[in-house]
Amino acid sequence: FQRQLAKEGLQSVVDDKQQVNSLSAKDLRNLFKLRTGTPSDTHDKLKCERCKIIHDNAEMEAMKVLPKKLAACKNLIQEMVKEEEARHFLTPLNPQDYGVSKEEYERAVKQPMDLGTIQRRLALPEDQTQAYKSVSNVSKDVNRIFGNVMKVWNPGDEIADASQKLQSWWIEKWQELVPVLMTMKADSERDEETEEKNGSDDIL
Repeated sequence: FQRQLAKEGLQSVVDDKQQVNSLSAKDLRNLFKLRTGTPSDTHDKLKCERCKIIHDNAEMEAMKVLPKKLAACKNLIQEMVKEEEARHFLTPLNPQDYGVSKEEYERAVKQPMDLGTIQRRLALPEDQTQAYKSVSNVSKDVNRIFGNVMKVWNPGDEIADASQKLQSWWIEKWQELVPVLMTMKADSERDEETEEKNGSDDIL
């Protein structure tokens, strides 16, 4: 009786009634067992096809607008390399130029990064393995440059002070760019919205 009540309750809120009817008593116990880390573990286990479509569509839209977002990041990096302090970070650092041995540097820095490498990755076609797949990864790589410097040099050292100044510039500019990135839409989507607006204006 309890199993039947549980099934009837599920049928009232899900699309696939046949999926619910096929659940055994054990399935139902597992289905309603509390699991943390998800807004609705019951919903997740039922594998809602409607939400899967929504999720797939969201991923598709994100991929459509990604080139436009990466182009904006590329423009910002191009501005960044013109800053005076950026000259230290255009190519992979040679630690010996700043009083540190290569061995000491490599012990502290496991993932070297520089602005030239970031620019090359931004210029790659999107189907290339090394091409950026998200704007957050661009930001992570830029911040990795500054983080690597902090692991090896101290405030007062030429390279550390240059890094701090350039990081301040980056933080300010990135904070300005993030809201723009968040509201970006693919050109095709913008064209559709413009057509719809023009159509509405014609009706009025």
